[in-house]
Amino acid sequence: MSPFFTAIIGYMIGLWAILVGFVVGSVINFVSKSNEKIYGINGIIGAICAFVGCVIGAFLSQAVFWQLCHWTYFDTLKLLLSDIQLTMAIIRDSFSSRINLVFYAIAIWAGYYFAVKKK
Repeated sequence: MSPFFTAIIGYMIGLWAILVGFVVGSVINFVSKSNEKIYGINGIIGAICAFVGCVIGAFLSQAVFWQLCHWTYFDTLKLLLSDIQLTMAIIRDSFSSRINLVFYAIAIWAGYYFAVKKK
């Protein structure tokens, strides 16, 4: 949902980063059923998964932008996944914006926080 919403309105919203971190952290917190949780490990896993989720979302939003230019979604994904230099350029570009780095930091914090939050 996030890449499509981002492409349609043309803006990336920090709410998606919080939502990704919340969902990832909550799932990790729910899945780890042990009462003797090692909170640090859960938090690190939540932070990493939230970060990866945001990077994948930024990558997929590029595919949706290209779809708006009359490319099919799957042809765009096929191109992006087959051309590693283009893919790395898109990922590198997502790190060049300071606001994207803020969103990634929010997602990492939310993933960590909700993964270690006591039930």
